[in-house]
Amino acid sequence: MNAASLVLLGSLVWGCASHHPLPTLAQATGAPAQHDAAAETRRVQVALATSLLEHGNADAALSLIATVRLAGGRGVDLDVLEGRALRKAGLVDAAEALLASVVRRHPGRGEAWNDLGILAMERRDFPTAVQRFEHAARVRPMRADFTDNLGFALLAAKRAPEAVVTLQRALEQNAASP
Repeated sequence: MNAASLVLLGSLVWGCASHHPLPTLAQATGAPAQHDAAAETRRVQVALATSLLEHGNADAALSLIATVRLAGGRGVDLDVLEGRALRKAGLVDAAEALLASVVRRHPGRGEAWNDLGILAMERRDFPTAVQRFEHAARVRPMRADFTDNLGFALLAAKRAPEAVVTLQRALEQNAASP
């Protein structure tokens, strides 16, 4: 499926969700239906933007994220997703600024630290990448992908003994996860 098809699908989801929302728990408990339908629409759009990004369609993901923001979507998860999409679209300065803002406001967001580490790796700034991946792995110690990224950054920084121990830990984490 190409990016245009996915954007069309996103438009259809937006249109269908805004005109024919499914009943939700909030509606059953008397919460305002309009607010709940809008929140559900944004949730579906964010899920679609995430899928677009995972399938290499960063520009389409950014377009959908902009639509979500225009409809009132906000929050740290959306910021992290947008930062990742900006990075994958090659807009590294904007990605760095947004992700740095996230970690200033929410220092426990391992995903943002990890993405900042990836940006540093792409710039070949290995000491900074190590620091950022260390932070990501410290705040989210069970994320094997963060530990794995740290191991490879340590290798790139010519810290092989530490890298071996770290990569072994990542393998153990992967084996322990379901």
